[in-house]
Order: sequence, then structure tokens, then C-alpha cells
Amino acid sequence: MEYSLNKTNIFNKLILLNDNSINNIVQVIVESVEDFKITGEEKKRLAMILITEYINVMPRNDYTEILLSSLEAGVISDMIDLIILASNKKLKLNKKTISK
Repeated sequence: MEYSLNKTNIFNKLILLNDNSINNIVQVIVESVEDFKITGEEKKRLAMILITEYINVMPRNDYTEILLSSLEAGVISDMIDLIILASNKKLKLNKKTISK
């Protein structure tokens, strides 16, 4: 798998962003694994591995501890599920309502 080369590229993108907010980390990684020719479940699993690895190479501080706790609690996994639902238009967002 081209995992190692892409991992370096993905991590470089994140470093260049210079913003380690969880939103940016998840967005960059989820968008990057989308190009892999693997199942959706495998993409999510790969994204979780990459997110974990990236957080583990970040300098240790209170924020990285919160990120690690979020990983362990399943918050980041749930965040990815929400992104998937939104990308598949399964969330009722931006729907016009009819006023009577």
C-alpha cells in the first residue's frame, strides 16, 4: 500500500496548515484517505490510524492530552461518522422550509 508515502504527505499538509485544531486534522486526513481504493470502513479505520499517529507525534501539552482523550472516548470516530453522513446527504441541512 502507498500508505507510508501518503502518510508523509498528509502530515506535511497538516504541518503547513500550522493549525492543529481537531477540525483541521480530521478534515485533511479524511479528505486524503478518500482517494484510496478501499472500502468506506477501511477508509475510516485508516483515517483513525493516521489521526492517532499524528496526535502522537505532536508535542505533548494539555491540548494533545484532550485530543488523546477524545480518541479514546470515541468522539473523533463519531465526528468522522457525522462527516460521512453529511457527505452522503443524510443530514437534514440547508433544507428550505415552507412557511404557511
